[in-house]
Amino acid sequence: MDITTGTIVQFTEGVFGGSWRQPRHLGDRTITGEVIKESYGAKRGQHTFTIEVRDCTGFASDEILNRDKICRKGRNVYKNCRIIKRPENYCELAVEKHARAALAKQRKRDNWHAEGNKQYWR
Repeated sequence: MDITTGTIVQFTEGVFGGSWRQPRHLGDRTITGEVIKESYGAKRGQHTFTIEVRDCTGFASDEILNRDKICRKGRNVYKNCRIIKRPENYCELAVEKHARAALAKQRKRDNWHAEGNKQYWR
């Protein structure tokens, strides 16, 4: 499953409270929105989405509905995601995205080598 700019997605995420050392699961919320931007981080190559929120239900949904857009890590979106609609130029966007992903993986590998973490890349 590939998510590109222009894709309308629906995903469920957990809502947590408490401290970062002892988080408590408070509930789940389902967010529906359009991906308006997606990128790979410069250092670690983490996939990030900027999503324009269209609907949100569940725990603390008002918090999300009051914002026009949200940012989420790809690993969190892909885990519980359903694609509602793909853009018309999906194939071209997916090819371009895969090329950027390959470059991000190479940058990540180079950064790890520079930091002395060579045992991870045998």
